[in-house]
Amino acid sequence: MRRSSLCLGFLLLASSPLACGSAPPPEAKPPAAAQVAAPVTPPAAVAVPDVKPLDLSPVAEPEALIGLARWKDPMATLQSIAGTAGLPPAAVSAGSEAVIEEILKEALRGVVDARQLAPVIALDAPVDAVAALDPNPSKRDGYGAIAIGLKSFDAARQAAEASGPVVEVSPGVLRIGEKRRSEASCVIAASAGRTPARLVCGPRDRDVIALTPYLTRTAPTLASGSSDVHAELRVTPFDKRFGALLRQTLAGAPMYVQSELAIGEPKFDRALVEAATGLADEVSLTVSDLDKLAFDLSLSPTAGITTSGSLSFRGNKSWLATVMTDRPAKTGAPALFWRLPKDSDLATFAPGPDPAHYATMLRTLRTLLDGVLTKENVGTAADRRALAELLTLPLPKGTVSVQAQGHFPEAKSKAKSPAQQRLDALVDAYVGWHLLGVDQPPAALVKQWKDFVAAYNRAPLQAAMKDALGVDHKLLPTLKVVPSPAQLGAGGLAVELKFRDLPADELSGLLQDIPADKTKLNASFFVFIMGDGPSAWIGIGANKDALIKRLLSVKAGAPEATTLASRAGLEPLRSSSTWSGGFFSLGSMTASVSSVLETMPGVSDAESRRVLDALRRLPNHGDTPMLITSGVAGSSPAVATTTFTVPRGTIEDVAAFVLAVAKP
Repeated sequence: MRRSSLCLGFLLLASSPLACGSAPPPEAKPPAAAQVAAPVTPPAAVAVPDVKPLDLSPVAEPEALIGLARWKDPMATLQSIAGTAGLPPAAVSAGSEAVIEEILKEALRGVVDARQLAPVIALDAPVDAVAALDPNPSKRDGYGAIAIGLKSFDAARQAAEASGPVVEVSPGVLRIGEKRRSEASCVIAASAGRTPARLVCGPRDRDVIALTPYLTRTAPTLASGSSDVHAELRVTPFDKRFGALLRQTLAGAPMYVQSELAIGEPKFDRALVEAATGLADEVSLTVSDLDKLAFDLSLSPTAGITTSGSLSFRGNKSWLATVMTDRPAKTGAPALFWRLPKDSDLATFAPGPDPAHYATMLRTLRTLLDGVLTKENVGTAADRRALAELLTLPLPKGTVSVQAQGHFPEAKSKAKSPAQQRLDALVDAYVGWHLLGVDQPPAALVKQWKDFVAAYNRAPLQAAMKDALGVDHKLLPTLKVVPSPAQLGAGGLAVELKFRDLPADELSGLLQDIPADKTKLNASFFVFIMGDGPSAWIGIGANKDALIKRLLSVKAGAPEATTLASRAGLEPLRSSSTWSGGFFSLGSMTASVSSVLETMPGVSDAESRRVLDALRRLPNHGDTPMLITSGVAGSSPAVATTTFTVPRGTIEDVAAFVLAVAKP
């Protein structure tokens, strides 16, 4: 089934996914509505110039509908964006003209001159697109079309006549343009709903003929949902039509994978077949379990931009359905989350995975790794086993984890060498700090990191890494357990990863004013594990002292004023319907860009000053949190939903930056 570039154009404009293709609508069924309320009763007959009164009563939804999308009100969307970003009214006018031009360019595809039809486009009416499978079960093709509101049937006809032929193909339906000179087929058709006519375009005549009745008589009468853009992809019709063929094809996947990827090592080849068999089974079960995928986008001058995606299941036999619907014991952000640093650029929480769900997967991965190393004759059996056993989930089911990351605005390098100071600043900007917290004692994490350090330092594995990377072993970083800082208390661990004697002259492309001499530079990264009563924290960063400070700020009993508990804008994360979630902000990106511009060579002074000045003048300093929440409703069937919100403060920052940098 081929995809129409026409539908792709619509998707890019609406920022929503859509699979293209559609089928002739049968007349027997009553109209179905996805994400709609009861249909608005259309007029029984509409008078169109030069044609008899038309029957515009609704028709049935196309058979085997697999995709649909609606942009409810493009003009309202543009106005919301402008209002949220604080853009002038002229921006709305210019934006509406650009939207009309792009919609027509993609829809018409050379059928007629888009400039002729632009004045009659109703940009305040819905834009609809649908895709369906061919109603003939023996065929694998599909149909697709897009419909755009027109202010006047007669004015649209006159505009089309000005740039090409217009032919009446049925009462109230005019074919426009010359098909042989275009990549699409389009008609102007009388319509029910908010506009008297619609422009309907598809890749072929048969698409337009099949779908015009639905797109002009039914779709315009369906009430829109609350979102500005809605799109959905239905899996059930696809499974009914092609499920048997898919499973037949997947049955041969293990044999094909073995013939293409086997390496002649028995344990690897067996594990490879097991992995291919398991993956084929999982794809088959997932297609059987899924009902549809949906996407929604809403804009508000006060709330900003909210997008949501959902997976609706009709079964729960697949691994995906099992994992996604495995409910945690508690919902909403846990207590550990609110102890993360207040100035975090990113922070998330999630229930820990059930190791049982991943046992087969991890066992297969360990066997594959062992098989590859055996084939390449890397190390002894003990070396290979030590490395493979690192692939494990050390924490039990029900473990709650939180994580955060940020930058070090207060961190300053204490190095004497200017070149080392610049390298330290660059590393701090890129790496920043990372914290992971779990509601489990630190013992399991300490063991996992000790095993990792021990495996890394096995001589055969070191030699294999040197050969694989093609570098001298002296350039490989050292990794070792070092004394844990006393401030972090007992029961933890400290690990240092260090690059030694890096030649400064080879780093001149990264750092400003590096002398072309034999100066040697170092770069160290630290991992600290800190026990905190029944919980544990892991800190990762390049600045040792600043990282310790961050860890101490999240320890039980630390002042709440420096934690997320005192940060505004995070209230939705306390919701009982949220299983996992978090936020991120522009802070980390703006800090990294600023450090790069201040440190790296090759950026013009004028350009650097303009960008740096724009970043410093962001009205909200890049601190406004963009929220992400996930949850699952129902049981069988279940619906898993993820929502992402870009608030007004972030949009204002982005708009201010773009306008400042764009100034001549």
